[in-house]
This record gives sequence, structure tokens and C-alpha cells, in this order.
Amino acid sequence: MKYYKGKRLNPEEKTGSEVEIWIEDEKNGITKGKLKHHKYHSPDGHSWGYHGSGPAELAKDILWDYFGKKPTNLMYQTFKDDFVAKCGDTWSLSEMGIDNWVIGTWGRECLDKLKERKSVNMYNYRK
Repeated sequence: MKYYKGKRLNPEEKTGSEVEIWIEDEKNGITKGKLKHHKYHSPDGHSWGYHGSGPAELAKDILWDYFGKKPTNLMYQTFKDDFVAKCGDTWSLSEMGIDNWVIGTWGRECLDKLKERKSVNMYNYRK
């Protein structure tokens, strides 16, 4: 099982700029790997705990890594609002958590298409 994890390095300073994000993947034997940053919203990188560009970037990159292709704006902005913006100083998210979020938001058929890496119009699945 794959886990996405993050922590603030200096939470007492109340800044979002010093963070560590990594991937643990039991299936592939990776104990710690970096989440790739596809620069779009935030040139400064990933962040969480609020509704801004850093959290949008983190949401986009987690979903991109998990599904193997760039997610739609609607998908990652919704994921940001539902999960990333609510994270505290440390957080962990499993692939099962992502699957359950997609099913709860768009349904099982949408998840199946995403896992097959098919093109998906998220507006057709919104519950």
C-alpha cells in the first residue's frame, strides 16, 4: 500500500514554507520517496492547511502521482478543499483513502476509469 505523508519542520513558527512530503510504498519497497512537484500554481512548492496555491499544488501532485496522469482542475481543487486544506502539521493519506474519496465524490465507475488511465470528464460524475 502506498502512503503520502507530510509534516511541517517548524510548526511553532506557523509558516508553511518549511515542509517535508514523502511517499512510502510497501508494494514497491520504497520506504521514502519524494513527491514530484509539477509547478503550476505555486513556484514555492507544496503546502497545506488552507485554501491557496501551495495546497492546490499538493492536491494536484498527489493525484497525479497516484493516477499516473495530470488530474482535472475540478478534481484536484475539490481534493484540496476536501482534504489538503484541512490537514494539520502532520498528515498521512493512503491509496485506499484516495479511492474512498473518489468513490464518495464521483462514484465507483469514475474511479475505475481513472485507474485505467482513461480520459474522464469529472462533470459527468459529480454526485
